[in-house]
Amino acid sequence: MNEYIHEFVSLLDKPGNGNSKVQAEIRQHVLADILSKVGVLVVVLDLDGNIVYFNQKSELVSGYSLEEIQGECFCKLLLKSE
Repeated sequence: MNEYIHEFVSLLDKPGNGNSKVQAEIRQHVLADILSKVGVLVVVLDLDGNIVYFNQKSELVSGYSLEEIQGECFCKLLLKSE
């Protein structure tokens, strides 16, 4: 994990080197990889409260995969039927 964080920080420290669009895409992939592997729940919502991103820990705890829950209202997690 530390190597990902180091790479991400290195990319942030080098603005203007190379193609900025490519660097932005690399940063996005590195950050997504970090968020997918952290041991805490990470849920990203849009302005309407719909789930945009759901990491692996969130999948494990909720029982939903990202594909199942993406675009659904966050309240669906709170009101999970028995």
